[in-house]
This record gives sequence, C-alpha cells and structure tokens, in this order.
Amino acid sequence: MIYKSETIDYRHLFIEITNGHGVLYETYDKDEVFDTTYIADVYVTDDSQLAEYDADLDWWQEEFLKGLFTNIKKI
Repeated sequence: MIYKSETIDYRHLFIEITNGHGVLYETYDKDEVFDTTYIADVYVTDDSQLAEYDADLDWWQEEFLKGLFTNIKKI
C-alpha cells in the first residue's frame, strides 16, 4: 500500500493506493481524517508512470496527482 498526502491551498489531499487502485480524498482539517470528501478513483500503472482518474478535478487536485505521477489522464 502507498499512502501520500499534501496540503495545497488550505486543502489537505491524500491518496491510498493498493494493487494499482487508489482513492483520492480531501479534507480541510488534516487532523480530522473522518471528515473527508471522496474525490475520485485513481488507477495507477505498475511502473507508477501513469495515473488515470474518473472524475472532474479542481486545479489543486490535479497538482497533487502531477506531483506523484509522471502522467495523469482523465478516463
């Protein structure tokens, strides 16, 4: 399992990836992980070069994924 998190523009984003599938979440209070908002499912290639997501993302959500993966693409 891979877990990454980052705060961008006062929003705390985090993703958990297991076996090529991850879920992107967002919260305004990084200490309150139970008050989260589901953003998108993310599918990652074995080499972690491409992440495909299934939702319309805001700019800070795209920036978060761009910081983790070489290429991102909406499916």
